Amino acid sequence: MDRTPPEPGPPRILRVDLAAPGNGAAAVGAWSDADPALDRVGRAAGSAVGLAVLLAAERARPGGDPPFVVSVGRCVGRGLPTAARATVASRAPLTGLFAEGHVGGGFGRRLARVCDALVLAGRTDLPGAVLVVGADGGVRLDAHPELAGADPVAVQRGLEAEHGPCATLRVGAAGESGVRFASLAGGGHEPSFVGRGGLGHAFGSRGLKAVCVTAPEVPPAGAEGHEELLAALAASPRLVARGEGGTYELLDAYAARGEVGREAGARLLGEVRAAGAERRGCRGCPTPCGWVFERGGDGGRQHARFSATHALGPALGLSSFDDSLALLAACDRIGVDAKEIGAALALYCREREPSALGDRARLEAWIEDLVARQAEGALFAQGAAALARELGCEDELPAARGEAAALEGGLAAVLGQCVSSNGADPMRTFPFLMEAGGRARMEALLGDVSLPPGAEDPGGPAGKGRLVWWHENLIAAVDVTGFCAFSAAGLLADGLCDVDGLASWILAEGGDLLALGAEVVAFRRELNRCWGAPEETERPAWARDALDQPGMLDEYLAWREGARTVPEPIRRAPPQRLGGPNASGLRNATAPRDVSEGAGGLAPAPYAHPVRLRRLGRDEVEVALDEACPLHEVLDLADLAAEMPSVYRDGKRLAADDLVHPGDALDLVVAIAGG
Repeated sequence: MDRTPPEPGPPRILRVDLAAPGNGAAAVGAWSDADPALDRVGRAAGSAVGLAVLLAAERARPGGDPPFVVSVGRCVGRGLPTAARATVASRAPLTGLFAEGHVGGGFGRRLARVCDALVLAGRTDLPGAVLVVGADGGVRLDAHPELAGADPVAVQRGLEAEHGPCATLRVGAAGESGVRFASLAGGGHEPSFVGRGGLGHAFGSRGLKAVCVTAPEVPPAGAEGHEELLAALAASPRLVARGEGGTYELLDAYAARGEVGREAGARLLGEVRAAGAERRGCRGCPTPCGWVFERGGDGGRQHARFSATHALGPALGLSSFDDSLALLAACDRIGVDAKEIGAALALYCREREPSALGDRARLEAWIEDLVARQAEGALFAQGAAALARELGCEDELPAARGEAAALEGGLAAVLGQCVSSNGADPMRTFPFLMEAGGRARMEALLGDVSLPPGAEDPGGPAGKGRLVWWHENLIAAVDVTGFCAFSAAGLLADGLCDVDGLASWILAEGGDLLALGAEVVAFRRELNRCWGAPEETERPAWARDALDQPGMLDEYLAWREGARTVPEPIRRAPPQRLGGPNASGLRNATAPRDVSEGAGGLAPAPYAHPVRLRRLGRDEVEVALDEACPLHEVLDLADLAAEMPSVYRDGKRLAADDLVHPGDALDLVVAIAGG
């Protein structure tokens, strides 16, 4: 039976009541809602219909048990390159508010054969319960007592042995035992995890060990009709850097801001490259950003990203990359969010057990104790915030989580983390790179969103409220489609398309990404209010001074409040490609070169004090100057303007018009934040 998704129509919802007698009850129906606005948003499918299902359930039964929703975007069903993830959403156990995350590994493209959203309600008491979704759309609940307590890799292998090729979502022992920051695993024998807000606990609280989809994947889209998109993905310097660095290109940014020493960063990057065994990414992505590492001894292979190993590394006194991988492997065995336990361990070591810093065996044992709630594990199981309250060190939590470091990354990043309707991570992972490209670059991207003087300065508050409003709308809409947000960031930041050009590639029915995102964010904020979010936006102590500046929180709320649709002043000009197009319509990505010997029309070196442009783990570039000139001119002279890097001097980020002086040493970052 051919179950290839039809042309866009009302999303197909597969609802499963796990508490029904026997093997549960399931029904498939088309999405609809009596509220025209909510109905319209839900029809966009993907994460939008997941949100709509949750809000409709809350409106129908305030205070009731919210369902757990797994959805797939239109781009996933169409088989577009880089679009292969499913979105999981529910009420976050850690915060009590809305949370959604993304899991890969083929699950989304298999589920797209059957439905656009899987809605799980009720709870099953079957031991090791597995919900099997077949190719014909039929579902059944199976008992697998032998899988109870098993690690996610063993679960995948066991279900493959029974069902053959399949894709699964599953939890480890932490998700079964109620650890509040349990993660959810997707992928195969080297799984990837989503830990957002403890969604693994929300899934495990249904009594489920796994969902197993045996339907075949939707076929990948061919190159025909997608030539521009494929060429743009391959031409993006940021996506190429991410593919080469496997998210560890973020060491550039940490070194530039002074959070990691340049020598330590270069050494760590060398260890990463030596251990890197394989690059993996979403289906059809020409610049895969996932890495699998070979560990020393009998450590085996470990899938890892920068944010996870960083949280389990220097802050815990560990200097070896393999030590970080060992702690990450312990997290993956039981299924917990590495960033959350990393913050909890850092707090505990600082306040109670400083002797444990750098003690890999002791730290690993504490992670293993989480499931049984033994000794220190009982303290950690409720999360870092609860631990901070227990220890009386709430003021230390922002530093342990890396939130306070956002102050060095620009005021837009600070505001974004504090106001995001989907938690801090999405606004931290999508870059505010427009600020590094100068005012003209920002104006080209934002269209009719007017910018006040100074908006291009990352360290100044002017215009940051509307920038964050714009970013949040865009992120929400891209996530609705199922297209990779990192890919979208690279294409926009590198000038390979504008927002309307991106929409023409990823919105199946065309339309306005920003208008869709504005509606999604408005409904998220409504759902969060239903679930107890304060009426006034919280101003955490670490960010209060920044948020209170004119142009920050006040401006964001003025642009956000009361608008489900994009306000009239933001209607944009016709689609355009940004930058200087070549014959294919794409920007020429010029490789950096040393211009100290007269390249580009400069006088022959040497000058006594050339400007040094440093990039972690790469050759330095020098530009000869005899007088101060704006940063954008220096980048032009070095043939680096096309990459539009973020540039730092002595740990401070520079704007495009800031003056660079002979003898300066600049740190260049071409990276997409997050991961």
